[in-house]
Amino acid sequence: MPGNLKRTLYVSLSEFLHILAQFVNFVFWGAFFGARAGMDAYLTSVALPMVLGTVTVGPLISSLVPLLVEAKEGGPPEALARFQSNLLNIFAAGSVVLALLLMATSEWLIALIAPGLGPERRHLASSLLRIEALSIPLSIASGVLTSFHYAEEKYVWPTLVPVFSASASIALLVSFHRSLGIHVLAWGMVLAALVQVFLLLRIIRGHAWEMNWRDQRIKKLARRMLPLTGGNIYYKSDSLVDRFILSFLPVGSISYLGYGQRVVASLSQVLTRGLVTTRFTDLSIRNIRGREEFNEGLRRLFSQVCFFVAPVAVLLALFTRPLLHIILERGAFTALDVERTSAVVIAFLGLLVGGLLGSVLSGTFYAMGDTRTIAWIGVSVFTVGVALKVVGVMAFSYVGVALATSLYFFLAVIVEMVVLQKRLRVFSWGKTGVPVAKVVFASLGAFLAGLLWRKAFSGLWALAAGGMIVLAVYAFLALLTGAVDRSVWAGFAARFWKRRQK
Repeated sequence: MPGNLKRTLYVSLSEFLHILAQFVNFVFWGAFFGARAGMDAYLTSVALPMVLGTVTVGPLISSLVPLLVEAKEGGPPEALARFQSNLLNIFAAGSVVLALLLMATSEWLIALIAPGLGPERRHLASSLLRIEALSIPLSIASGVLTSFHYAEEKYVWPTLVPVFSASASIALLVSFHRSLGIHVLAWGMVLAALVQVFLLLRIIRGHAWEMNWRDQRIKKLARRMLPLTGGNIYYKSDSLVDRFILSFLPVGSISYLGYGQRVVASLSQVLTRGLVTTRFTDLSIRNIRGREEFNEGLRRLFSQVCFFVAPVAVLLALFTRPLLHIILERGAFTALDVERTSAVVIAFLGLLVGGLLGSVLSGTFYAMGDTRTIAWIGVSVFTVGVALKVVGVMAFSYVGVALATSLYFFLAVIVEMVVLQKRLRVFSWGKTGVPVAKVVFASLGAFLAGLLWRKAFSGLWALAAGGMIVLAVYAFLALLTGAVDRSVWAGFAARFWKRRQK
């Protein structure tokens, strides 16, 4: 097996294990704490640390890896080690100050994020935030250490480490949920971050404690990070807007949205890593080779993502409620909680589909070396999204927030397609519209077949059989209409037969 393919398979497996561990954690959340005031307080408190991690670690890794590669190629190992030590020390010092500020202002921050929470939930959320603030320096240190691994082309271990950290968090949750109550989730977050740092530290060789703020590479890193971080602070603050709006609704509303969002986000993460992320390098290479080849690669990727995400959306639309009933309805998570969370998951289907297609299109801009356009689109569409969420919550309560999120993700896809069409003339009815229409037709047929099955049968085995029927009908109609090039199916069949012959 070629080295790159082998590494990709290992990374994909590690990612799957991480998602599985997160899902087990999520099931225990429901069983122990349900959708009550304590869970509302936790999901409110954790929103700010998660946003800070997103707007810091992502731009940090994207900006730092090229600098580390330059330092590695352009000087002796001792100079690289000093640069790495300097980076780690500076980010550690800055993140500790940030954590102390969060701890000192936690009451004020929670009142600002969720002014509609009652005094009891607000006090609980602020106490949780003070604990969670301890994880911020650890998370940022993990981002720096992950960058060190990536710069040395070590991808498997940083992807596997979160599996161990999530497992440690689950062990703490199961062991101490009675004695610590909802605070066990905050301490689990800190423990997971600590385990991550400990396991990633092995990349450090000969650490020194000095800090040199005048290092030109530190200044270069700051120049690269600031635009990305500035844009992210605005349009990655989605969860903060949700908490603000939902804090005025009855107890449980924040929990229902949080549970539903985690289900969809887990699926989206698996699909994005498997379908989209691995293709960005291919798009970048095609961009160098010429416009025609680049356009063909984009059209093919867009059609393939539509093909694979459609049956997942159909399965969620049909079987979310019975699936959550089997998985979550136990302990503190009641049948009413399942019904309300299921409604949120279905409302978030646009987030799943629009998010994946948006990943393809935003990756196209990045492949062309254009980061400014996608930042402006993100800021503009998110502004519209905030207005949609206000209207949605007034019309449909917490489900309206999920619907509004789905709508503005689709709006982003439309805007990105329009901009790309003006630049590249890449989309056409024959090459894009017809394949997508065939996917929609196959999806409708599969949905009707699954709907009939769901009305006739119930239970775990019937659920599994219904899923298989949906996938079989979808595959048959897709093959019949040519929704995917038949050569793809022929290639799969040929490789399968070749393995059997061996």
